[in-house]
Amino acid sequence: WPINEIEAIRKNLHVEPESFLDDFFRKCFLGHKKAYRKFVREMRDNIIAETDLEVLDAGLDYLAAYSLPDKIIPNLDITVIHGEKDIVAPVVQLPRIINSQVRIIPHGGHMCFLAADFFLPCRRAKEAVRLKFSRAAVSYDEYADVQKETAACLAELLPRYQTGTILEIGCGTGNYTSLLHDKYPAARICALDFSEAMVEQAGRKIRSEKIDFLCVDAEKYLAGERKFDLITSNGALQWFEQPHKAFGRIGKQLKEEGWFICSIFGPQTLEELQIAFSNVLDSHVQLAAASFLNREQLQKSLEQVFSHVEITELQLSRRYGSLLELLRHLQKTGTSGFQPSVPILNRRRIRELDKWFTDRKGYTVTYQIFLVTAHRAQHIRSLRLPPRSARFTYD
Repeated sequence: WPINEIEAIRKNLHVEPESFLDDFFRKCFLGHKKAYRKFVREMRDNIIAETDLEVLDAGLDYLAAYSLPDKIIPNLDITVIHGEKDIVAPVVQLPRIINSQVRIIPHGGHMCFLAADFFLPCRRAKEAVRLKFSRAAVSYDEYADVQKETAACLAELLPRYQTGTILEIGCGTGNYTSLLHDKYPAARICALDFSEAMVEQAGRKIRSEKIDFLCVDAEKYLAGERKFDLITSNGALQWFEQPHKAFGRIGKQLKEEGWFICSIFGPQTLEELQIAFSNVLDSHVQLAAASFLNREQLQKSLEQVFSHVEITELQLSRRYGSLLELLRHLQKTGTSGFQPSVPILNRRRIRELDKWFTDRKGYTVTYQIFLVTAHRAQHIRSLRLPPRSARFTYD
């Protein structure tokens, strides 16, 4: 779905939620007056009263980030089912998938759909990610070389002039926080993380009256009214449930000439591991990174909020000695995310995966990172970020 259409739906939903839902339900029953009257009489009021707008927001984010896979899994039978009377997504919008069967249901309306990667409750996914980071708090600094290198690259993009108030989203153990404090010693820094263990590590590492470490869910914190000169984040926003909404809230919390500068991991992160799982295990495996925003989605979402957006892609390659070493690295940094579809790795499967990697180029995996600078003020000059088409690869 186009981002602008989704944002228009979101706006209408939040301005007049009851009227919006009432109109939506009416459209769903077009051509079925008797059924609609029964729905209004027996169900409508209760459904509207029990609707959770946060869940609907998450659904809109899911639609914004979703795209049909580039490659269809071999030997998989695909059937596309569509309602002939669908008003929400008419038959003309039917997705065209090669070698698929199409069934148009006469007099059928807009159908519910079940997507395992969405309907596993969002809160369960976020809690799983939080627990992994908490367990990795003690070992994080020893293994987080990619995150440290990304933080150094991000620090190079920070404005040279002094800034008064800074919000850091996802401070982790404080490595990037330390760089911020060194660059802006007089600034007041509010550093957030949803893992209490990570915040404790950061607090022990950096002791300064200029830094306030808070253990809080940043997505909720961004709903507040505070204003900052700089909002920044190193490798945290890809874990958000509703990144599109978060960008909007970040824009509102920036002062008029404030900057938003962040690094965010892209969907090609650990792509080699994703391909290995899918090929060797003969199953549809989706790693957490598969749901991260790609460059185009990120660009469109940010441009809804900021007048100036620059994105540069950074690709870091890392080589590991074995599958277990790679998985241990993810465990020790807490960055494996929520992965409901990853199968159990017994000894036989590990041997098969080892062979797959060694037959190719060994255990080299890629981390795709987007470096972002953005602001709303029309007259502010660029921070001289490298050209948008540039792509840097480091080993």
